[in-house]
Amino acid sequence: MTRGYAPWLLIALLLGCRPGATRHALRACEATGSGTVNSAQPEKPSAVDSLRGLGCVHLQHERFIQAGDTYRDLIERVPQDADAHYYLGVALSKQQDRPGAVDAFEKAVARASGFVEALWSLALLYNERGDEYEAVIELADRAIALAPEQAYCHFVRGFILYSHGYDEQAIETLNTAIGLGDSLAHARYYLGLLHQRRGDLQVATKALEDVIEIDPQYAQAYYSLASLYASSGRTEDGTRMVGLYKDVRANLAKEDRYRTILHRQASDEDLHSAGTHYNLGQVYLKRGLFDKALHEFEAALEADANHAEAAHNLGVVLSQRGDVVQAMSQFLRAVEIKPEYGLAWENLGNSYLVTGDYLAAERSYRQAIAFRENSAGANYGLGTALIQQGKIDEGRSFRVAARR
Repeated sequence: MTRGYAPWLLIALLLGCRPGATRHALRACEATGSGTVNSAQPEKPSAVDSLRGLGCVHLQHERFIQAGDTYRDLIERVPQDADAHYYLGVALSKQQDRPGAVDAFEKAVARASGFVEALWSLALLYNERGDEYEAVIELADRAIALAPEQAYCHFVRGFILYSHGYDEQAIETLNTAIGLGDSLAHARYYLGLLHQRRGDLQVATKALEDVIEIDPQYAQAYYSLASLYASSGRTEDGTRMVGLYKDVRANLAKEDRYRTILHRQASDEDLHSAGTHYNLGQVYLKRGLFDKALHEFEAALEADANHAEAAHNLGVVLSQRGDVVQAMSQFLRAVEIKPEYGLAWENLGNSYLVTGDYLAAERSYRQAIAFRENSAGANYGLGTALIQQGKIDEGRSFRVAARR
């Protein structure tokens, strides 16, 4: 049976399921409150709160080994803190430590029986482990009873029904999830697989096309669509989907590789991490994940303040986000570190052009051309900057050169 993403990968949305009013109140990263301290001398709230905040920061930046260590430390100080056990489970599931994640989620539920996220996380992991269907679906049903408005809770139930072959019930439940959360790609993906399994190929194709529209990085949707297109005689579209599947998978593999290196470097202070953060940022930049790319380029510069490429690409991300002034400062930083950095000079010229400083743009483009003579972008930009200053003939000549 084709399952697409494995259940432990589905837990990637752990932090996205927001609770209903009746369930355990999951603390936000900045929240305070010391829980129950298992010590004769109570821990200072500030120390406990600092651990909570640090753990959340590690999770948000996908530093899962450090997050796990932080939450273990917090649990030693506050063993009854259900949130700490839950977030430890998140960190362990991200490291594919399924037994450890199960143990952590079970402890979270033991300390807060209405903990919706922990309930459906356990349901997914129990299902993958091969536990009895009745026990697995009971957990999913408990989560829905506590938070009936949460799309992801219905998705988990739908996925379990799908994996056990209850197609009609699975379709109904997944449609409920989509109705509650229209952008939930997972629900549409498995709905597509269900319709494909039932021979409803047109409906299946539409569902999988919707998945890619919602999430262009959903690799398995491309693969499944390739099969559907091929079976319906759309050979060219099928071939294109296979190519896109390979591209997305390659990018995901690069991300995994660099993350593995960063995890190793995190435990060895002698290893230099700037290059790894930069490479991971490049992967995110190519995938259009600008917030993640920004974080990695900033981390590269924190590890090596003279990393010109990281400064330049941080400027690129800031430009994509519309922060031209901050982007300009990073391009300037890049050329100060590496004066022969032609592409950084070109992008600095682009920034000046946007802000209307045509003389500064001209100077930057001329520097870019000195190092990248055949750059069409720099030549065209220089032509534009000159024309804006009234130097029409010279400007046109550079625009012509850009087209050669």
